[in-house]
Amino acid sequence: MPLYEFSVIDNNGNPTGEKITRICKYEDRPEFLISSEGRKAVYDIKNNQPARMKEAWSGACGTWGGVNGTYDVGAGRRFESRKQQDQWLKDNGYVRESDMGRHYIDDQIAKQETENSFLKHVDGVYQENLKKFGDTTSAAIETWSQPSVYKQEQEIYGSKE
Repeated sequence: MPLYEFSVIDNNGNPTGEKITRICKYEDRPEFLISSEGRKAVYDIKNNQPARMKEAWSGACGTWGGVNGTYDVGAGRRFESRKQQDQWLKDNGYVRESDMGRHYIDDQIAKQETENSFLKHVDGVYQENLKKFGDTTSAAIETWSQPSVYKQEQEIYGSKE
């Protein structure tokens, strides 16, 4: 159950600085309490959010976010547990960023740029061979049989064996 904090106010409605805490269900939360001096203590939701536990009470409630779950802005919905969120991500084709390597995106971009430069080089060699032979089959055979093209292909894509 959450911990609610009520602020004691004087007869003019000004806060005195005294606080009263109460543990109760949200449905059972009173509108106000009476302090030991007989003053009214009110709950102000704008200044006070219920305490959330860092770890849930049981695995059924989840591993984070407390018993009320956690709202995921990216998914646009609330999840009761990390397991439920992982299942939703998997079902919808998403991958958690923390499951990727630290430089995953940068590494993929660098790999694609290397592949693009290789393909641009191969295209240039092919165009030269096409002008030289005038035949697409001969130009393709000559292009892919060149040692420099083969060596670059092995470096980028790995061994075909």
